Amino acid sequence: MRMRVLPGIYAVARLNGNEAWAESALRADTVPALTARIKTPWDDTLICLDELVPVSHTKTQRGFRALAVEGTLDFALTGVISRITGALAREEISVFVVSTYDTDCVLVRQDKLEEATAALRAEGFAII
Repeated sequence: MRMRVLPGIYAVARLNGNEAWAESALRADTVPALTARIKTPWDDTLICLDELVPVSHTKTQRGFRALAVEGTLDFALTGVISRITGALAREEISVFVVSTYDTDCVLVRQDKLEEATAALRAEGFAII
């Protein structure tokens, strides 16, 4: 299985419902390799390029790099995220996981990217 390191530095921001900048981060002409909004009754989260989050926004975790599983994953496949997170957990690397219809992505702290890719290679992943 192959994983790609996506370009850019990412942030995970908690929205309060009135952030106009969040909508511009999701516009089709500004969407980079990864942009996602996850909304539940208890939380509203935006994942986007770090530079798109205003400096004054206080509910933000910054400095993530993103890795995505290459290709389309069948819904019947099991254990992909477990294999990824298990390899990273053994190295004490925390992750933020997001999945799309087709694939899975993990965000790791920028300063842990080299350790993360080494751990994933040791687990048998090819890193691009």
